Amino acid sequence: MNLSRSIKKVLLSSIVILQASTVTAQRVDRLSDETLQSIYRWSGLFQVDPQLVIAIVLVESGGNPMARGSVGEIGLMQLRPEYHPEASFNVDDNIRIGVGYLVEVRKICQPVYGRYWFVCYNRGPYASRLKWPEKFPYVREVTNAVR
Repeated sequence: MNLSRSIKKVLLSSIVILQASTVTAQRVDRLSDETLQSIYRWSGLFQVDPQLVIAIVLVESGGNPMARGSVGEIGLMQLRPEYHPEASFNVDDNIRIGVGYLVEVRKICQPVYGRYWFVCYNRGPYASRLKWPEKFPYVREVTNAVR
């Protein structure tokens, strides 16, 4: 079978990307089909980059839908029930609420932080302003989680 040049280029670049991010590819493999379907559904409806949501899920919970954080955060997107009373461990609900919150955060923080606006998902939209958001550990972790 003879592949066209463009298909070969895509395949070769995919192989290079996969080789360069083996750890990342293995981490994404940890996400269940249910989780990925939910991420793509809610990302599309809320117009949020699904790769960003995948990265946040990997950083926040390691892809564990039953994860609990040190201050009571729950689920894949580590939602705090005191801010999101409807938060649950249910995969679809957790992703829906988390992506909805990302939209709120983007409205408030994108004018301030530009492409690093998602730092506010971790810090909260009204936290003190960071002078160099790209140096904040959370930004580096999310940025490196999925490439």
